[in-house]
Amino acid sequence: MDKLTDPLLTPKEVARHLRIPESTVYYWLGVAASLRLSQYPDAAPVIIDPRFGWGAPVVEATKVPVDAVVDLWSAGERLEDVAYEYGLSREQVEAICRVAVARAA
Repeated sequence: MDKLTDPLLTPKEVARHLRIPESTVYYWLGVAASLRLSQYPDAAPVIIDPRFGWGAPVVEATKVPVDAVVDLWSAGERLEDVAYEYGLSREQVEAICRVAVARAA
């Protein structure tokens, strides 16, 4: 059994292993279910959850893959249009795209 999928691990142990704050690990039925990615601001919380997006980062509220948001914006769509397409606010799309630009730099 993988160390991180062991149902007996506490949130503190998972957080210590991943070197992240314990408050970013969410549990469901006693198993680590999702992980909040701290590089994204509170205005646009992003999680990794194997139940959504096959474990790829998704916007917590809508479960829209972050890559879909960034790809549409990178293709030249306005922030307002991307927000409308995915049911997000303009501020959320801008925050997500800012993180993507910073990571690419």
